[in-house]
Amino acid sequence: MSHENASLSVLATKIHLPIDEILQQTVGYLTGSLVPEVSIDEEMLVSQAVEIAARALRDNYRRVFFTRPLSKATRAAARDMALAPPRTSPIAIRSNTNGPLPDPPTLSPKQKAALKQLALETILPRGVPYLLTLCPGLAEAYLPSLTGRLALTGLGSDAQSPRTVVTTDNIYFDTGAHIPIMSDDLVTGEFRRYLRTEENAPYLLHNGSKVQVSASLRFSNGQIAMAFVMLVVPLDRMPNRFSGVLLGQRTFMDRLQVEMIPRTLLAAREQNIPDEFWGDLLIKAYMDLDGILHQF
Repeated sequence: MSHENASLSVLATKIHLPIDEILQQTVGYLTGSLVPEVSIDEEMLVSQAVEIAARALRDNYRRVFFTRPLSKATRAAARDMALAPPRTSPIAIRSNTNGPLPDPPTLSPKQKAALKQLALETILPRGVPYLLTLCPGLAEAYLPSLTGRLALTGLGSDAQSPRTVVTTDNIYFDTGAHIPIMSDDLVTGEFRRYLRTEENAPYLLHNGSKVQVSASLRFSNGQIAMAFVMLVVPLDRMPNRFSGVLLGQRTFMDRLQVEMIPRTLLAAREQNIPDEFWGDLLIKAYMDLDGILHQF
């Protein structure tokens, strides 16, 4: 296909721009690229100068993608957002359920076996168990937080092994985390000591310990019970010593579908939502350890 035919095959949306804006954006695409030099009079009509430049660029097939310049109102709104004072308190999601969360269900032998296999198949890179770092002050003020009740047990535990239950509002989705992570300041001293025992040795890593979790989690449209593998790490190993839970990809986010609607969109739809809430985090579906899909 020739260059002419290739360009004709591209469907473009028409936008209206001032001539000077078109020239300015076009020059931006040419900066730094190999463009020919031409002889030109020191003074001539604008139309003549543009015509000479266009003839010289006739064999240049680089495409220009034009964008509409920001309006004064948009620029003003962006400045207001940049200069707005930071929030100083956590921002929770709105939920249609209140009160204490139920105790997480007890894991069955089949579920424990599935989690153990999942833990063995989850290979973590050396170093920190996450891709992104975050400032806890900012995370707690801007990221949507969940409330959850999590029961942690060792992957090689039995009925007599220590168990710890954590109830916290500091639960955040973090797509930069390889697997769910919890800071060890949330668990009991007895459980931290257990993680260093011989029974737990196969699941002890240089940066923490894998554990099995049975959790009750509160979303905007209801509560779910979900079991997954989590890494418990020293507080000093958390991003900026963040005390809480980061729900990562492997073993957790890879098994559920959610919809996130910030309060700005809800307000635009004329829904009355207090400023204290981030918005809605809706659970749409999740898959349990038996491969059963639960839909909402």
